[in-house]
Amino acid sequence: MTKKYLRLGLLPAGLLLAMNANAATISINFDTGNIDSATLGGAAPNRVTNWNAWGNTTNLTSTVDSAGVATTLTASGTSTNRSQRGNPSGLSNDELIFTSVIDVTSSASVTLSSVPYALYDVYVYMHDESDDRAGSFTIGSTTYYARGIGGSEGVGDPDSSGGGYVLSSDTTQGTGADIDQGNYVLFTGLSDASFTLNMVAVNAGDTINRNKVAGIQIVETIPEPSSALLAVIGVGLGSLRRRR
Repeated sequence: MTKKYLRLGLLPAGLLLAMNANAATISINFDTGNIDSATLGGAAPNRVTNWNAWGNTTNLTSTVDSAGVATTLTASGTSTNRSQRGNPSGLSNDELIFTSVIDVTSSASVTLSSVPYALYDVYVYMHDESDDRAGSFTIGSTTYYARGIGGSEGVGDPDSSGGGYVLSSDTTQGTGADIDQGNYVLFTGLSDASFTLNMVAVNAGDTINRNKVAGIQIVETIPEPSSALLAVIGVGLGSLRRRR
């Protein structure tokens, strides 16, 4: 029995750590101070607390992750055209996050630097202005489009229980109703230490272009064990079976 446990101990320590690691998340909302650390938000499985409020300041120089731990991430770029939708008192969770936005009427951009993750995904959330208004979101050479879900402002935003998140994976603008409806887009497999998010208001039938961006999440990606590492586990387990 002792020998069997010793053999398991010979498996690479790094492999065991990778199998038990949990992804971290950094969340940013364009708020002016109404969101507290207990506010939940984000599409599953990234519905987390500790959103960083980036109000009407030039740069965001201090951030924490979903566990409240300080990170190296900073943000710069568009700091104007903040729009606070109504009185946030009485709202909670995702509703509160979607009340404060960057109101893009033409184009805007933000740059996030010193990303602390080797590999990560980026979620970008859009407040539902209406189903005849849309926006585009670009990181690098990848662009996604999303169009409002409801017929009037806020109808297609997530609710306070975290339901109602709708992903748009549309990479073709099309015209009007050709653009997929949704309230967030997702970029996967990013690895650069910094990136720029470009946001553009797209006309989907209305006479006024509006793209109201509610927030961004940077989610660490934990690679699954490779086939080679899984083979190491298989060899170790096979050796134990033969010695029983």
